[in-house]
Amino acid sequence: MLALLHNRACLLIAAILCAGCSHVTENGGSAGGAHPAWTVPGVARVEIQTEPNTLNPLLARDVPELDVEGAIFDGLVKLDDRGQLVPDLALEVPTRGNGGIAADGVTITYRLHHGVRWQDGAMLTSADVAFTYHALTQSGINSPYTGFYRSYVRSVSTPDPYTVVVRLVKPYAPAVGRLFVATTDGLIVPAHLLAHSANINQDPFNTHPVGSGPFALAHWDHGSDIVLKPFAGHFAGAPHLHEIDFDVVLNQNTVVSMLESHELDVAGVIPAEYETVRKLDGFDVPLVLSTTLRLVSFNLRRPPFDDVAVRRALTLALDRNRISKSTSNGIADPARTLIPPNNWAYADDPGALGFDPQRARATLTADGWIAKPDGIRVKNGHRLAFSIVTYLGTSADHGLPEVLQSAWRAIGADASIRYVPIGLMYGEPGITADGLFDVSLDGFNFDIDPDRANYLEARFDRPNGGNQARYSDPDVLAWSEAALGTYDQSGRKRYYALISARVNRDVPYVPLHWQRFVYVVNSSLKGFKPEPIESDLWNVREWSN
Repeated sequence: MLALLHNRACLLIAAILCAGCSHVTENGGSAGGAHPAWTVPGVARVEIQTEPNTLNPLLARDVPELDVEGAIFDGLVKLDDRGQLVPDLALEVPTRGNGGIAADGVTITYRLHHGVRWQDGAMLTSADVAFTYHALTQSGINSPYTGFYRSYVRSVSTPDPYTVVVRLVKPYAPAVGRLFVATTDGLIVPAHLLAHSANINQDPFNTHPVGSGPFALAHWDHGSDIVLKPFAGHFAGAPHLHEIDFDVVLNQNTVVSMLESHELDVAGVIPAEYETVRKLDGFDVPLVLSTTLRLVSFNLRRPPFDDVAVRRALTLALDRNRISKSTSNGIADPARTLIPPNNWAYADDPGALGFDPQRARATLTADGWIAKPDGIRVKNGHRLAFSIVTYLGTSADHGLPEVLQSAWRAIGADASIRYVPIGLMYGEPGITADGLFDVSLDGFNFDIDPDRANYLEARFDRPNGGNQARYSDPDVLAWSEAALGTYDQSGRKRYYALISARVNRDVPYVPLHWQRFVYVVNSSLKGFKPEPIESDLWNVREWSN
C-alpha cells in the first residue's frame, strides 16, 4: 500500500497486520493506451508520504519503509493484487495438498529457488532465511515482529541450502500468510553482511541495504527522494524499468499539485480529492477496496463503557450507511463486522445492530440513564459525558468525529472530541497503550487471514497487542483458539461466524466502514496492479512505460 494512502503508525497497535481477498476496482480518469508526452521513459516516479527511518526490513515499521524495501528485498511468499499468496523466493506456497504443511500441522517446509543472488553477487541460501529468523528473535533488536515470531515459531532448520523447515509451537492456520511474507514481516536479509553486526539497530546496512530484490538502492537524499536502479541479476529476470524515484511529499495539496504538473506517475490521495484527480488527463484513477477499517473502540475498563447497554445504545445511534458515504466522499463500504464482506470467512449476522435511535434512547432509559433538561442523560449522579480521542491528520474522514458527536448528542450523550498527535495516541507509552481514553476513533489494517485474536483476547490487551478495547470473553477465546488450530477452512469459518455474532452482541468495537484507496497512475505505466494490504510494489519488476 502506498504510504500516502494511510499511515501505518496508526496500525502498528496490532502484532501483525491482516484480512485480504479480491479487490473491487472502479476506474475513472483517462483510459490506458495513450502515452502522455510527459512520461519519462523507463522511469516511475512514486510518491511516499513520509521519510523512511530505515531500509532494514528487520526494523521497518512504517509504510514508506516497507514499500521501498519491497522493491529491494524478497520474501519466501508474497501477496498478489487479488490478495492471494504466491511464491517469491519459495518455489511454491506450502499447503496441506502439496505436502508443504505436514499432517502434524506444526511443520512447514519451503523449497527455495536455486541460483538466487544478493545484489553484491553472493548466493542466497536457506542459511539466510534461518539467519533472518534468528535476527528477528534475538534480544535487543528493535523489531515490531519479534514477539510474533517468538510466540508462534519453535525453530527454523535448514537440511540443505535450498530447504527451509519451520516448526511451529502448535498448529497455527495463518502461519504461511504471516511468516516470511514479503514486505510485512518476512523480507529475507543477508547473513553474510549482518551475522557479525555489533548492533543491528545501528548498523550502516540500515541506510545502505543490499537485498535480492529486482531493484537496488542507488541514492538516498534524506528528506527529498530515494532512487532505485534495476538489479539485472534478479532470479526472476531483470526489471523493465531502469529507475524508480520515490519522492517524499508531506502534504496532500502538494501531491495534487505535482500530479497536475505531471511530476508523479504513481500517487494516492484522500477521498476528498477523488473528483479532482479523476478529471486529470493522462491518468487512471482506480478505487481499490482495502482491508483498512475505520472503527470506534470503547475502553471497557472505564465506566460507563463497562456497561454493555451503554455500548449497544451508542451503536444503535449510528447510521453507518450514511456515515460511510458522507465522511468518505461516497467511496467507502459500510462495515458490520471486523471481517470484510469479501473475505472467505465473512458471515452475515442478522443480530448486528442497525440504526435505531428510538431503540437507543429506550435502551438507555431502561438502564437507568434519565434525560435532564439540557438533554444529557444522568445515572446515579453521573452525566453520560465522555471524550472521543483521535489522531491529527484524519482529513480523509470529512468530519467523522463530529458526526459521531452529533449522533450521540441526539440520544443524550455529551461527547467531546480530542485530537492528538498520532505518536501520542499509539506510541508506548501513549494514550491507547496505557488505556487513557474513553472512546477512540481508529484505523485498523488487517492481513489476509480472518483471525482477530490480536484484537479480542486479553493476552493481547494493549500494549501487548491490538486489543484496544480490553475485551475478554471466554467463548470468544475458545472459538478463536480452535479456529487458529485447524487448517480446515469450513471449520474455521463456522468459528468466525460465532465470534462475529458475539462481538456484535457485546460491541467492544463499532466497525464503521472499509476504506477504498484512491490511486492516481500514469496511464502509460503498464503492469501496475494495486495491492493495498502489504505493498503495491509486489510486482514492480513487471512495471514498464
